[in-house]
Amino acid sequence: MVIIWDKLKQLKGELKGINAYMASYAKQLNQARQQLERVQGQIFMQLFDQALFDQEKVLLAEIQKWSLIEEKVLRQKSRACWIDSGDANTKYFHAQMKIRNAHNTISSIYTENGIKLTEPKKKGPCLIRDQKLLLIEKVTKVEIDQAIKSMPHDKSPGEDGYPIEFFTSNWEMVKEGVYDAVQ
Repeated sequence: MVIIWDKLKQLKGELKGINAYMASYAKQLNQARQQLERVQGQIFMQLFDQALFDQEKVLLAEIQKWSLIEEKVLRQKSRACWIDSGDANTKYFHAQMKIRNAHNTISSIYTENGIKLTEPKKKGPCLIRDQKLLLIEKVTKVEIDQAIKSMPHDKSPGEDGYPIEFFTSNWEMVKEGVYDAVQ
């Protein structure tokens, strides 16, 4: 785990340079929007110019690309803001925790017949020896792969701040380190 942590810390420094480049997304997006307005104005004047329609199509694709980048950047910034000040003992933090706890609490369970169960049974079936042994088996690489692939892509799995997209898109480079850390 320490090896992976050190590598991710080193990578963070490199990513700051990329972040500076990506910060120009707003400028790129505005330029593309201005060009689109100009081209659409020309289309209004020259209705049958196919080159203008092709140029419009390219600009729309570019606007979509930069809009997606903007959305991802804003999502990451909001996550970073929450990490920095989310638990600052504010009313907002407590309201969010109350909502989260209410959402993650199981208050009752219904049987197949629709009967509401409120008191858990104290006595019930226990695990047999084979089931207990299954629980302590070594985690396989296939299980780790399945767990990584099943995680939500826009969520960060820990305090390192790297979303699961980072791990899945760079899986060939990081998988052995992750296997070692988990096993």
